[in-house]
Amino acid sequence: MTILNRFIKLCKADIHGVMDEIEDRGLLLKQCLRDMETSLTDKKARLDQLTASRAQAEKEFEIRQGELEKLEADVTAAIGKERDDIARLLIKKVNRLRRHQLAMQRHLTAVAEDISRLQDTIDSQQQELATIKLQAATFFHCREMEPGINSAAVGWLSDTAPDPSEEEIELELLRRKDALRGGDL
Repeated sequence: MTILNRFIKLCKADIHGVMDEIEDRGLLLKQCLRDMETSLTDKKARLDQLTASRAQAEKEFEIRQGELEKLEADVTAAIGKERDDIARLLIKKVNRLRRHQLAMQRHLTAVAEDISRLQDTIDSQQQELATIKLQAATFFHCREMEPGINSAAVGWLSDTAPDPSEEEIELELLRRKDALRGGDL
């Protein structure tokens, strides 16, 4: 390794060390929380748009359904009066309107699926944000208590606790039931 390569590596390492010292973990954490909240707000706005779009499409579907029923009655009347030319024209309109209704039904189904997926995503991210906010509050509380606290000292904040086992859940359920009955376990 040449002296120049060693010098470059030393400079890079020193720059990284300086950047680590400059970075304020608390500020970075607050910015990440703001970014998550912004993302969640954007998704909620998209959900509102999809919901409004679905409501508009449903309203239009109902209007077209009324038109279809009226056209069907007109076809029946035209056939009853033996006006085949008018009946043919109305049947063409009925067929076009039915195709349009089918397309609208497919659109409504797709929008409903999009809404469902987006709602699931929002629910999941809201839970994740709540968990991270709780961890952040703990981090900031620890930081206030010990101003010189190192982020490594609260490294457990980045780790998520494992979910309790089925047996632990069952035991907790039994304890709670017993506590409600007034007994001890």
